[in-house]
Amino acid sequence: RGRSDWDQRNAFVASWLYTPRLNFGTHTLNTLLGGWTFTGITTIQSGLPITFLSGPDVAIDGTGGSQHAFTNGQTIGRSHSSRAEMANQFFNTGALIDPTCSYDPAAALGNPQYIEQNNCTTDGIKYSYLGTYGNTGRGILSGPGRSNTDFSILKDFAFKDRYKMQFRSEFFNVFNQVNFNIPDSTVTDGSAFGTIRGASAGRVIQFALKFLW
Repeated sequence: RGRSDWDQRNAFVASWLYTPRLNFGTHTLNTLLGGWTFTGITTIQSGLPITFLSGPDVAIDGTGGSQHAFTNGQTIGRSHSSRAEMANQFFNTGALIDPTCSYDPAAALGNPQYIEQNNCTTDGIKYSYLGTYGNTGRGILSGPGRSNTDFSILKDFAFKDRYKMQFRSEFFNVFNQVNFNIPDSTVTDGSAFGTIRGASAGRVIQFALKFLW
């Protein structure tokens, strides 16, 4: 039980459209300079939830790496002094416990107590965690927030009474804002764990002509 994967607690969305009523005195100028429409959508949202995963099938229930991770009680969230620091370590990775270990078959040979003494099973999972579930909940931390503005410019050119040519220019993420993906949250992913590995697309511009009749 916990937050859904798409739960973004705070969201602000504003959409607007503006068509200035301008008169330039002549039909030619009105055709060229008038009839423009400007529209945009601005979205500001808090981050998606992060669920921390153990990696291997620690609980031995057949669900593989989808089991929740173990925490040692430290605070998982952390503040960031820069964007680079946020991307390199979004949360406190030291608060999550790696349940894996290195099993040494040679050392275990002839020692029936090896697993208990070294807290390591033949599957490379710590004996003390085997058959248990992690103590982190579902979606306990929010990922990076999102801020995006899409902007469009439209212009209609009328021909007689029934024909119209529409010019469109659309700017997705017009301010080219960086919107990071959620960080890697699987404990056994090595150096990737806790880092942000990607982001949404930057500014994209497209132009189009539409003939209406």
